[in-house]
Amino acid sequence: MSCVCAGSGRSGWVTLVFVDDKFIERRAPHQRSIMALQLPSAREVSTCHMEVTAPFILPHHGTTPLTGRVITTNHKTGTVLAKCLVHVLTQAGIKLVRADIHTWGFTSTSSPDVRQINLVRNPFVLVHSGYMYHRGTSSAEAWTVVPFRRMGARYSSYTTESSGYRQGAFDAHRSFRTCSNVTISDDSTYRSALNTLALTDGLLLECLRALHRDIPYMVASALACYHARESTKSLSAPKGRCGNVLLEGVMVDFRRGFAQYLAVPLNISEALGAPVAQMCYQPNSSHASDHSERAMAVELIREIDTRYLDGALHRAEETLLRLL
Repeated sequence: MSCVCAGSGRSGWVTLVFVDDKFIERRAPHQRSIMALQLPSAREVSTCHMEVTAPFILPHHGTTPLTGRVITTNHKTGTVLAKCLVHVLTQAGIKLVRADIHTWGFTSTSSPDVRQINLVRNPFVLVHSGYMYHRGTSSAEAWTVVPFRRMGARYSSYTTESSGYRQGAFDAHRSFRTCSNVTISDDSTYRSALNTLALTDGLLLECLRALHRDIPYMVASALACYHARESTKSLSAPKGRCGNVLLEGVMVDFRRGFAQYLAVPLNISEALGAPVAQMCYQPNSSHASDHSERAMAVELIREIDTRYLDGALHRAEETLLRLL
């Protein structure tokens, strides 16, 4: 039986296991094409083994409790947008604090004096966005060009994680071997692997990387934000809250999304939507990913999730929807 398990490990680390500690033994069904694309070739054990191996670390903001407006993000959930919002609002005389690092599974505070927005993303869209971004050459992150052979089996400290060398890539590479007959060389880098593999194999590898790190962090962060919001409902201060905001809801119609999902919870004027849109809505920037084939890719990722990942992405999607 599949499960989502949590427990404390050494040094306060948290381990989430998406599949029981034994592989699910089952034969892979006959491959069928999806829009002329084939699913990756599978071993008899078709469910990939996934285990979060990076530590959950609470962001450090000094000893002074945060007050006012706060925005938090995780990898590929709107960090560039958050930075731009801080810049534009500062120019308008409005202070917005952005967590200086990703939330690592926790929101900044549950104080009743904070209006906090936590940006999250649909897990299937996050995987495709990550796949397109990490295989690109214009803005490659340092960890994407480190050979797998040089990556350690576990994250040794906060310093190595924040420096951006691993981010789940090593463990995704290892897990890929449990559910695919395709071989990725230990001398390959994550970026070169994505560019060498067929689309479906590359998407599977990015699914595994995201499930080792980004998605559990994002879900845990959303859960912490939800509990922070619920814990302040009984307080007299009406502004004490944290709200999870789906990035797609903001970006599909930026002016309307700003008014509905950002301006209201942050208690700022909707009129700021125009300058924010002009400065921050940049779909063709180097950090943005190509959306032209997203619908097809998301459908394919859903098939991969069902067949190889025991529905882990689907469960994360359902959990996030309940926390919005």
